Amino acid sequence: PRNNPGAFLSRFNEWAEQSTLRRQILLEREDHELPDAPGDFQLAPRETWLKINGFPESMVYGWHVDSAVSKMLIQELGFPKILDDNQIKAAHCNHLRNLTHFHEPASKQNSFDEKSEIPRSSDNWGLIQEELKTISLKDQKNKVDDWVQNIATSRALSRITSRNLTQNFEYPVDLSELFLMDVLVGLQENSNVLYFGVNEDFAKKLEKTCACFGLNLNIRLLYLEEDKFRWGKEAISESSLVIIDFGLSDLRSDYQKDDQRKMAIGEMIGELSELANSMRESKSNCLVAAVGPLVWSARILFTSEFASPLFNNYGLVITGSVREKSLLTDTSALSLLMLKSSVLGEYGSPGKAPRDLIGQIARRIPKPIKRVLRPLVYWLLRSTGALR
Repeated sequence: PRNNPGAFLSRFNEWAEQSTLRRQILLEREDHELPDAPGDFQLAPRETWLKINGFPESMVYGWHVDSAVSKMLIQELGFPKILDDNQIKAAHCNHLRNLTHFHEPASKQNSFDEKSEIPRSSDNWGLIQEELKTISLKDQKNKVDDWVQNIATSRALSRITSRNLTQNFEYPVDLSELFLMDVLVGLQENSNVLYFGVNEDFAKKLEKTCACFGLNLNIRLLYLEEDKFRWGKEAISESSLVIIDFGLSDLRSDYQKDDQRKMAIGEMIGELSELANSMRESKSNCLVAAVGPLVWSARILFTSEFASPLFNNYGLVITGSVREKSLLTDTSALSLLMLKSSVLGEYGSPGKAPRDLIGQIARRIPKPIKRVLRPLVYWLLRSTGALR
């Protein structure tokens, strides 16, 4: 509580250690004149905020507000220094789990670059004239404490880079489950949760987490030898949350089947539009959560069908409900084929993806043109040594 900050900080440090909140994820970027994408949670002396009149309220659209504030703070305080470990303890309040109108992929964005002039807000900045409603989370406090003490993964901290996440498809369960738990807390007791993925160890752990919050978990592990992935419409229609696992859990001990696991994940991602269409037909208001690292093609597929943010760099969890209309509706058939083939290629089906793409393109070519192209393609392959 605010009237006992010492006790609060002590409890916070204890909880942060138990929940591995201090894990660092390094975003690999080149040097910038301004801190690149520092986020909307920035700490500065109170008198500095009063001097700059807070965040620039003229930037009414999404994106770049954080960089604009960085520029204003640098003008007052100079360029920030990078602190060594343990010099300061702070918790970043997670946001962008759910999409807001500020971050729609097709929405208008604030215009900003490092040379932009930023107008200061008026002296009435902030919510000084607004009465804010208080929302209590006391009912969930005991459950959250129980989860942190008995279920949450606790392990030695290690640094992670954003590049390794998308190259290896392996994600830290101890970090992701924190942000996923934040979604589970908002569900009513006895709600049904449905899990799709290849990580049996994570799913079993998730089962304990759901039980802690009075939720029912239905686990659908992907069959690695399955020819055609199917969602199962009936189970989805009865669920309040569908969890789609896009990665490989770092809890697993068997690495020999990782290639098969990634191929199964790719097949599942390729069918996201089928899931979305099914939910639209049934008018489902079910929430969908993507867990794990998302390569760019998978991001586009997911955010085109579900109203979710584009990025999940920090917690590796994003959520959203199905869109009334897919953003891919007006996309050409060829572009969709290339997008899905890119997913298959990223997730370990490099041979299958081009074959599927070439085969489907070939079926769309009129027969008279095929008769002309066939000898030319045959000659080209022979001349380049592709055919022997």
